[in-house]
This record gives sequence, structure tokens and C-alpha cells, in this order.
Amino acid sequence: MKRLFLLFLGTACGSVMFGQDVNRKIGTAPARTAAQDKVSTTSVNSNVVASKKTRQALESFWTAKGTKEVVGRTTYDLQTNGAIQRRVLQSGNTISCGWTHSTEAAVDETAPFNDRGSGYNYFDGTNWLAQPTSRLENLRTGFGGFAGTNAGSELYLSHDGNGYNIIQMKKTGSTWAQSTLFNTTPHTALWPHAATSGNYMYVLTTSSDSNIHSNGIRLGVFLSRSNDNGQTWIDNQIPVPLLDSSNMYRAGANSYSISASGNNVAMLFGDMGGDVTLISSTDNGNTWTKTIIWNWPIDFYNFAGTDVTKVPGSPNAVDTLWTVDGSHSVTFDKDGKIHAAFPLVRVFKDGSSTGYRFFFNAAMAYWNSDMSSVPDSILVLDQFGRDCDGDGVVGIGDNYVGTNTGDPDCAYNSIGTLTMPTITTTNTTPVKVMVAYTSLIDSDTTTTDPFSSGPGPNNWEGASAFDGQNFRDVMMIGSSDFGATWTEIVNISGTGHFEEVYPSTAENVSGSKLAILYQADNEPGTLMQNDDSPDPYWKNMMICQVVSIDSFFNTWGKDTNSACAQIQLPLSTSNIATLNGTVGVYPNPSTDVVYVDLKLNATSKQVTFQVTDLTGRVVYSEKATNVTNLKKAINVASLNSGNYILQVISDSGKYTEKITKE
Repeated sequence: MKRLFLLFLGTACGSVMFGQDVNRKIGTAPARTAAQDKVSTTSVNSNVVASKKTRQALESFWTAKGTKEVVGRTTYDLQTNGAIQRRVLQSGNTISCGWTHSTEAAVDETAPFNDRGSGYNYFDGTNWLAQPTSRLENLRTGFGGFAGTNAGSELYLSHDGNGYNIIQMKKTGSTWAQSTLFNTTPHTALWPHAATSGNYMYVLTTSSDSNIHSNGIRLGVFLSRSNDNGQTWIDNQIPVPLLDSSNMYRAGANSYSISASGNNVAMLFGDMGGDVTLISSTDNGNTWTKTIIWNWPIDFYNFAGTDVTKVPGSPNAVDTLWTVDGSHSVTFDKDGKIHAAFPLVRVFKDGSSTGYRFFFNAAMAYWNSDMSSVPDSILVLDQFGRDCDGDGVVGIGDNYVGTNTGDPDCAYNSIGTLTMPTITTTNTTPVKVMVAYTSLIDSDTTTTDPFSSGPGPNNWEGASAFDGQNFRDVMMIGSSDFGATWTEIVNISGTGHFEEVYPSTAENVSGSKLAILYQADNEPGTLMQNDDSPDPYWKNMMICQVVSIDSFFNTWGKDTNSACAQIQLPLSTSNIATLNGTVGVYPNPSTDVVYVDLKLNATSKQVTFQVTDLTGRVVYSEKATNVTNLKKAINVASLNSGNYILQVISDSGKYTEKITKE
């Protein structure tokens, strides 16, 4: 029997010792009590008063893997409730990135974010546009994403934050045009996930009213289908075909994803306490097929109610069960094969309340359409929970769990210790499959900052009540044989003491590079989901990291330490970019000359341009006087290939960026 293969499995209960158990099979875990496992509940006191730790925001930093660019900033830091829409397009050497954007100042979780909308940036093969200062739309919108390209245009869809219509932003050349794609009465639709192929457009939405049903499913999901690029609709907000209440109680917020290629369409659904269900078509949605690719053992389970986690026919009163967490990703490869990735987490409900306990066990699953549905037992290929600091223990901070003093500040709506997958295939032979996701990192917590100058973690931004939280990095794992074998887990973002979440990639890539967009800041968790208020200076970075696919498979993916590889940046105020102006650095990487385009807001009596290698040895230094605007050429032709640190130091401050000599 063909099987769905787990990419990795983890168990994190406070600080836990891991053994070698690579062939462990999981289905229904044995029941455990709160005394046996650290748990997190959904019932916590949301009031907390705690001292703040503050520092200014880092503007630029380097990476050992590819290049990183801060393409935008946002004070609204919740990018999805479950599965993230596609936020990256790659075409040739160009890259488009989108995200949910706000510049509202002095915000907390109750702020209205009246300027919320879609942020956007674009790389033309040489340069990025300036970071956006406002949304694309002329009205407040919610979570959005790309619908792919259509006749040379880019389409970005979101929902109207007031009237709940679906808003389309269409880019032709460099010009954006806004339109109402369709009115969503009576469902008042939210959170569109869309895909296009040829003249066909497919849009999935749910309702702003969680009591709205589709085919008997609460918080139903609706499909709109067009064969003329959204001018008219064959299906307008119809219940998703074949997705019904025979095995699903509630669809979940954002817990759906979609892809289209040629005449093929694939829609993936799955939230806590439900199956992972694929609804697919090979004739542009005229007929559909339903496939359960992972089975939750209890049909029509009300996860938000008092239903217990007891498998029918099981002798146990209650069990801890594996469930999906609502985040997943689906795509087609060039040959029409469907590929999907989704996380699993272990949960427990005894029916005493509507709340639940979730455990630190976590796994990531991969499936493709050559495989059968998932059997009860699943082969584990690898374990989450690398002992990165060599102390024999994989440590998960105590404050991952809920307490009476505040929400679990480093947990997200998709609750697992590893979560938020985005899956990509290459248009090559053989096809390469890459799954990026975010994961907690052993020993990288808010209480272990080695660059603190005094007692306590004074280089992260948060409330002291939340000391001990693990930071997350963006990880990636890949296969060039459709899941038969996998690379080592590679830490792609790899910045110590920095939170990197919500990764998104293009569905398919044709070139040698992969662009990964993610949100980053220096504090675990989100403002929107915890009680910690931000420093007024701070905004979350949207980072686009571009990596070599060959390097990922041939070098990094063969390193058994890849999951732990981090760059420990000294994030103290002495190394923060406070330069009063803008800096453009290009081309980067370069074989001969790197240009520094400096535009200061006030004339600096002296500006120093300095390049050092990773040991700190100065390999280039030059000064200029009375500088306001200057384009400086730095000759790197004589340098050895590798990474270097460029610093631009003016009277008002310093700018730091990694440059790469190829």
C-alpha cells in the first residue's frame, strides 16, 4: 500500500530528551494527562501588566543563504488565520510580493487599522521598488493574495473590510486598477483564495457569519468560477461541490487552499477536528472528484463544542489525537501531478469545556496524487526537535503554554510548533518539490540572548512576563523523487533571536532561484493575538529571501546540521541602522562592482564606506566628505567568492548589509 509520508515528527513537552525513533508510526496516540505533558489551553486571562524591553528596529542584515531584502513593513502582523494565500509570483528574474499592510502608529490588538490593505513590492531583475507607504486599494481590505498571472497582468484579490465584496487589484505594466470582482451578498465573503489558468478563474471564500452553512458545513466554503477572467461567473458562490457534512462539521477560517494548471483544478480543505479533503477536477470544474488524503477518525466532530477526542469503538474514554491545524498548501507540477503539505498536532478534549489542550508533538505531512489515501499508520521519515545547542535536550520555553497572566505569546492560530507550510515545484526534469514552513528553534529564546550587555534579555522587544519564548525560523525540506527521499531540513532564514513566520512561495518556478516571502520581527507571536504592546518605533519586516535551488539540494540539504544553522547577529543598538536617509545596494550578488546609491536627508560631513569579511577583517574602506546624494562604486573583483559585510557610516548613523561576491 502506498503511504503518505511525514516529513518530520516532534515531541516537545517543556524540555524533552529525544531518542532515535525514525520508523515510529503514528495514528492515535495513547491518552495522557496534563501532568504528563505541558499543555496549552484556549481559555486564558487576556490581561497582563509587564515591563517592556525595547530597542530600535533592525533595518538590514545579511544571510548565509542567498540574499535578503526588506521589501516592506507593517504594523498589522496577522497575515492569515490558517492557510496563507499565495503571496509570491516569479516570472523569469522578476519577483512580485504581496502582504497585509498597515502603517497605523501606536497600535495594540484593539486598534482599528483603518489603513489596512494590501502591501506590494516588485523586483525587476536588478532592483526592488521603494518600500510601500500605503496600501494598493482605496479602501480597507483584509487578507489577500495573488491569483496568478493572466495575459501579462498580475491579479491580487482581497475582501472589502466594510462591505465584504471581493476586491481585485489588476496590474498592467506598472499601473494598478481596482474593481469589485463580485458582490458577495448574501454570504458577505471573507478571505479569498484564488487561482487562474488560461481564461479560467477560481475563487474560494468563506462567510463573515460563522453560522452560514454550505452543504451542511458550518462556516461554509463557497466557490466562484469564471471562464472569462472574472467578467462573468459560471458558478457564483456555490457551496464547494462534494464538500459536505458527511465527515466535516466546520470548514475553518482560511483553512483552504487552491491551485490550477491547464484544465486541472485542486482545492484542499482541512481544519482542526476534520479530514484533509481534496476536491479536484480535470475539466475546468465541470465535474469534480473527492479524495480524503488524511482522515480524522471522528466524523462531523465539533471542535469548538464539548465533543471529546474519543475514537468510535475505542476502549479508552478519551484519547489524544492527531489533527491538522488549518494551515496547508497545494500546487500542481508541470505534468499535472498534485502536491500537498499540511501539519499535524496532537490535541486532547475531555468534554469538560469547549476548550482543548494541545501538545508539543508536531509533524509535517506530504502527499501527491500518485499516492493512495492515508492509512491509519504513517511512516515517520524524520523528527522535529534538533538538539541545536548540544546539551542533550530540546528545549521548548515554558511560556508557550497559556497562563493566567496572558496568552501564549509565541503560538499562532495554526498552533503547532512547526506550521504554515508553502509548497513549490520546479518546471524541470526531474521535478523538484520544496516545502517551506516555520518552526521553533531549540535554545533560541528570549532569555538566551548572548549579546545582552547586562542581566536579562535586553535585546528583544517584549514584556518580561513572556521571557522564555522560543523564536521561529523558516525551514525548508525538498525531494527530487516525489517524496521517496528528502533532503536534510534546511534552516533558510537562520537569524538567531529573530522571529520569522508566514512563509509564502510561488506555486512553480522555472529558473534557478526560489523567492520566499516571510514576516519577521524581534518578538515571538503576534500583536493581534497576545497582550504585549509594541515599541512605537517597531514595525514588522516583510522579507523576501532569494535562494539557489541547486545549493539547497546539493549543499545545504546534505548538511545534517542544516536545521540548526543560524547567524547570530549582535542586535544591540550599536549595530542598528539609524542612518537618516536611504541606501540602495546593487547588483548583489556581484562579480566585479557593487554600487551604493546613497540619499541622505541632511548633508553629512563625512561618510565612510567599509567592507569586512566574516571574521571582521577590513577588505575595503574609503571616505567621502560633504555628502547628500552619492553613487559609490566599490570594486569587489579581487575579493574571494563569498559573503562580506558592507557598512555605510554617516554623521547620523550606520547602515549594514550583506553583500556576496560570486
